[in-house]
Amino acid sequence: MVALGIASAPASAISTSSTTALSARLVVARINALRHKFGLPLGQLTKSYSAEVLQGVRDNNDPPFAPVAAGVVGEESVWGLLPTSATGPTASLPIVSAWVFHDGWQGSAAATWNLDCTSPSAPGCNGHRRAVLSTPPVPGAKLFIDATTLGSSTSGGPGVALAALLVWKLPA
Repeated sequence: MVALGIASAPASAISTSSTTALSARLVVARINALRHKFGLPLGQLTKSYSAEVLQGVRDNNDPPFAPVAAGVVGEESVWGLLPTSATGPTASLPIVSAWVFHDGWQGSAAATWNLDCTSPSAPGCNGHRRAVLSTPPVPGAKLFIDATTLGSSTSGGPGVALAALLVWKLPA
């Protein structure tokens, strides 16, 4: 979980107003821009996993994996929380960049943004980076991305939480 250097807020602190569909489109566009930068196939926006990503963003945790379905060959689950007074559909975009560029060990637990990266060799280090930059687990698989953001309260101040589920599926 990328917390971006802060403790997660309790679920009761999460706002019930979600951002518009524009926010999800912008998050998927940012993920795809990063995937393009690294020469990876782009993902497609989906709302098929809205219940799972909403649960993750409300619980301040990686979303649960989607129920097993025909054609699903891989899944990745990511979450992040950012203290910010910014509002609107672009407020969560720094979280996407943090997943890719700030997900590893930063010299100490206090300096490391990823809550699962507790030492230089911890298995949680760079997990978000691997998820965002994942490759098709089998030939022909296509990437589908569902994302949700919510306003939140972090350490008594405003913030934004983002959760996404990246699902690799074979064409029907």
